[in-house]
Amino acid sequence: MGGARYFVLFIDDYSRFTWVYLMTNRCELPQIYINFATMVRTQFSKVIKIFRRDNAMEYRDSKLLNFLAEQGTLSEFSCPGTSQQNGRAARKHRHILDSVRAMLISSSCPERAWGEAVLTAVHAINRLPSSVLGNTTPFERLYRTSPDYSSLRVFGCVCFVLLQPHEHNKLEPRARMCCFLGYASEHKGYRCWDPISRRIRISRHVVFWEHHMFSSFSSFESIPSTPSPFFTNPNVDLFPSDDTTGSTPSPPLEAPDPPPSPSPDDSSPDGDPTPSVMPPPPTRSSRVRNPPPHLLDYHCFSTILHQHEPKSFREASTNPNWQQAMQEEIQALEKAHTWDLVDPPSDQEVVGSRWVYKIKTRSDGSIDRYKARLVAQGCTQEYGIDYEETFAPVARLTSVRALLAIAAVKRWSLSQMDVKNAFLNGDLKQRVYMKPPPGYPCPSSKVCLLRKALYGLKQAPREWFDKFSTTICSLGFISSPHENALFIRKSDRGVVLLLLYVDDMIITGDDVDGISDLKTSLQRTFEMKDLGSLSYFLGLEIISTDDGIYLSQAKYASDLLARAGITDSRTESTPLEPNVRFTPMDGTVLDNPTLYRQLVGGLVYLTVTRPDIAYPVHVLSQFLSAPRTTHYAAVLRILRYVKGTLFHGFYFSAHSSLTLQAYSDADWAGDPTDRRSTTGYCLFLGDALISWRAKKQTFTARSSTEAEYRALADTTAEVISVRWLLEDLGAPQSSPTDVFCDNRSAIQIAHNDVFHERTKHIEIDCHFVRQRILIDAISAISVYRDHRSGISTAAVVGIVVAVAIIIILLIFGMLWWKGCLGKRNSKELKGIDLQTGMFSVRQIKIATNNFDIINKIGEGGFGPVYKGKLPNGTIIAVKQLSSKSKQGNREFLNEIGMISALQHPCLVKLYGCCVEGDQLFLIYEYMQNNSLARALFGREEHQIKLDWQTRHKICVGIARGLAYLHEESRVKVVHRDIKATNILLDEYLNPKISDFGLAKLDEEDNTHISTRIAGTYGYMAPEYAMHGQLTDKADVYSFGIVALEIVSGRNNTTNQHSEGAFVLLDWARLLREKGDIMEIVDRRLLDSNLKKEEVMVMINVAFLCTNVSPTLRPTMSSVVSMLEGKTIVPELASESLDEKKLEALEMYYHQDHQSTSTMEVPLTTSSTSTAQDLYSIHLDSSYFESRN
Repeated sequence: MGGARYFVLFIDDYSRFTWVYLMTNRCELPQIYINFATMVRTQFSKVIKIFRRDNAMEYRDSKLLNFLAEQGTLSEFSCPGTSQQNGRAARKHRHILDSVRAMLISSSCPERAWGEAVLTAVHAINRLPSSVLGNTTPFERLYRTSPDYSSLRVFGCVCFVLLQPHEHNKLEPRARMCCFLGYASEHKGYRCWDPISRRIRISRHVVFWEHHMFSSFSSFESIPSTPSPFFTNPNVDLFPSDDTTGSTPSPPLEAPDPPPSPSPDDSSPDGDPTPSVMPPPPTRSSRVRNPPPHLLDYHCFSTILHQHEPKSFREASTNPNWQQAMQEEIQALEKAHTWDLVDPPSDQEVVGSRWVYKIKTRSDGSIDRYKARLVAQGCTQEYGIDYEETFAPVARLTSVRALLAIAAVKRWSLSQMDVKNAFLNGDLKQRVYMKPPPGYPCPSSKVCLLRKALYGLKQAPREWFDKFSTTICSLGFISSPHENALFIRKSDRGVVLLLLYVDDMIITGDDVDGISDLKTSLQRTFEMKDLGSLSYFLGLEIISTDDGIYLSQAKYASDLLARAGITDSRTESTPLEPNVRFTPMDGTVLDNPTLYRQLVGGLVYLTVTRPDIAYPVHVLSQFLSAPRTTHYAAVLRILRYVKGTLFHGFYFSAHSSLTLQAYSDADWAGDPTDRRSTTGYCLFLGDALISWRAKKQTFTARSSTEAEYRALADTTAEVISVRWLLEDLGAPQSSPTDVFCDNRSAIQIAHNDVFHERTKHIEIDCHFVRQRILIDAISAISVYRDHRSGISTAAVVGIVVAVAIIIILLIFGMLWWKGCLGKRNSKELKGIDLQTGMFSVRQIKIATNNFDIINKIGEGGFGPVYKGKLPNGTIIAVKQLSSKSKQGNREFLNEIGMISALQHPCLVKLYGCCVEGDQLFLIYEYMQNNSLARALFGREEHQIKLDWQTRHKICVGIARGLAYLHEESRVKVVHRDIKATNILLDEYLNPKISDFGLAKLDEEDNTHISTRIAGTYGYMAPEYAMHGQLTDKADVYSFGIVALEIVSGRNNTTNQHSEGAFVLLDWARLLREKGDIMEIVDRRLLDSNLKKEEVMVMINVAFLCTNVSPTLRPTMSSVVSMLEGKTIVPELASESLDEKKLEALEMYYHQDHQSTSTMEVPLTTSSTSTAQDLYSIHLDSSYFESRN
């Protein structure tokens, strides 16, 4: 926008930090470099030693070369045609252009905003972790401090900039809607484009709407991938034209390359392009590109770009994947003889055609296939000329749930099939003419006379269903009269059921041979795709086990959260605030209600498996016509609740009965606007919930009885429908269905033939319900069983006994609450918002196969640890709080609170928790290589051969994690239990600190924390173990012990119960005094590529960290710097040892210990067989007495 046409990058070879400068002409480069070198010398007290670049003519300017010679900077040029020699700059250049392209497309900003996008992209890239830098950022590597991410915003989003007092009068708005374009380099503020004043505003006082793109508030269309401008019909020009600003014209959109940077291959921008000469198409590698393994567990914003779906044929025609998809669609159409090329008719409208592109994904989010669909633009069809009837039945979702519940009980196998190009199988009865599809080779004077139904035609679904019904009925099936999409075939061999939803079908039954014959017959008639066992149907994730069927929409919910942009937000414990009421006048009207409608529509479909949000979604769906800010905030709260219960769903047990029960209820005059009541009911088939509803009644009820009876009538209608369906599915109801209602007047009216002024408004409903009771279809039952008005003597006695029992229970409850009965106090967990994902016990049982002993991977002070697998394929580790554990609710809540507030690559990731009664679980990411302790000195079959490079990487990773806890996180944390068993190793042997049950917050104003002593013998700092004074230096001491264990491959403690107990630290000090410190090195490292300099650095750092005086111990950030070789380890003062202890150490460590301790170390543990955890040790305890 400022007229720039080029940009130049300067990249620091050490930190990879990048500086970018925009240029209007290439001749500006020498002066830009001179200013840049001066800035480096002033800000960093450094002189640029080597300047490497390509052979662009600008770099051979005499002014630049003279300056380099004066500064003593060496010049390095890449060889002609050998860009690999300057590969670092080339890769960075490509990375920036890819980011700029993505930002412009996703924000629908015009191409002339490329300069602002470049500056913003470089600003973000400098603050992104890089695997090349050990998962640190260039900013951190250069400035030695962590970057601040709080100021980052979405490029191109809506923002409101505070106006200066002279820019508005008293009645005008105080702020102006602008477009966010980046960050000011010379100000502490944001750069925002003002469409009214047509200039860039730089301000600190900005409010952002990051989920709304600025272009979405315009009335013109955005077409980012066509040769026309981004905004084709500008009624209000939000962005200035080049003539307005007077700047140099920016390159047109159809230019294949983004804004050039200085390069020897760049052509001169001054010449006019020749329109007749088209550049050759760029060659693309056919190699399959896979993301690096360390990014497989991350869901980045780049996924949206990776799965970009084109909006036009021109955009899709440049991608080989979409070209192949369109070719396959054309071949399928020609194979089915879908049309004939004829001359256009003179008396009939010709409908248009277009391509629709969709990326099909699996349940885990990975790409399944690229699908291109040719659709007819049926919006121009006329009724009675080229179409008549259009209705086509599909399966109800209640039928899907009922079928799955019955299949679970009867242990039927579930199969899934898909019809390819289903609508092409329907034969058209009317003459329909269509324009040839884009890209189809045919004479321009011809049109397509359709013979087959095509997607987009109004009658296409009906013609397809008629074709399928005819075919399936010819195979001996009959259509259910109560569910037209359900087809049944009963024979001596058994029953086969087929449920159809457009082109997806579920096949089940007990006739295995019949199912196989059905699949064969369908594949002969239609082009089918056998998807095997039912696992993913209409967005529903289905997992079948021997005990039942689990149904959820975790992937769909995740996509909905991503669409709302709240994947990183906190969670809520309830979908709505208690007693909240919404009206059409709450808040202010949303300027663009599109996102609100999309989110509510998505939540409506999410209620297929989430009845817990059915009512709040029903309430908020009433405001779709004119939503307001209050309603939008309520939608976001529901989504945050969904995030915390992402894996909630249904479980259809195989041990359930098939008896139908219903529950009916209604409020009275609950809507504050029109005082209409809301009907609610739910139907259970045994233990399985198969149908429910929450809907506002059509008319205002004059009494609670009227509202309840209308709800009872709706429930009765649903019960009758489901009873018919169950009879067709092979689960007939032999007895009346119990319908429970909590309104006695409604029950009385249902059973008695009485009409009066209270019932005249619902006379039809009265007849409807009463007739069903008379024919024994339902049985209306009150939830209040006792209808007697008097109180008998037996009732009085019963009340006295009940009161006595209640008093006894209260006494026992108080004793239990006080801990006198030895039960775990779970009361403190009630009502606490744990701010993390919530799981149910049922979900955990499914994930761990009912806590199968095969999945048990360890046991520690917390309890047993199991390996599990979530429905989306994520492998997890489940820690169960044992009733025998010394840890309790305090440690449980402490661990959740700590890990939820801390996010770092070197800290273990917490997926969620489970709190049900006395059962407490923690769900973590699974660590494939268990703990560092087992890898170093576990059983021989469990040990991992760790070379020196790996051990050094593990040690640095632990130090980085502790540095984050002590100095970089929002809350300062002291772990208190750093040891090898609490260091977990992932698949790539990267360390992750775990077990935060004993962690403490450390306020900066406190010199130390006085607390009860807790930790592990041999790893606690002396000042903490003896005096209870806790600082972050206690963790530094523990780290020093772990570092010695990594170097030596030995456990810190030998036999702590013996009188001659000693630790590894004493042995290390003895070897240092004797000058034989290298003897401590693990013998298994002697054959590897051992670097003695790094070994000595690690040993000296360990000695420095284990200094008796906490003030002489370094900070963890200093430890990281010393381990990485950036700073020198200061000299250490020697400490004298007792002579008797020296003799004992020599006698023990000079023995031949080829195999170290053979303990079994669990995945996450707070106690092991060689290290005891101290949870309640006081200075006068027997523990210290025994030590003395």
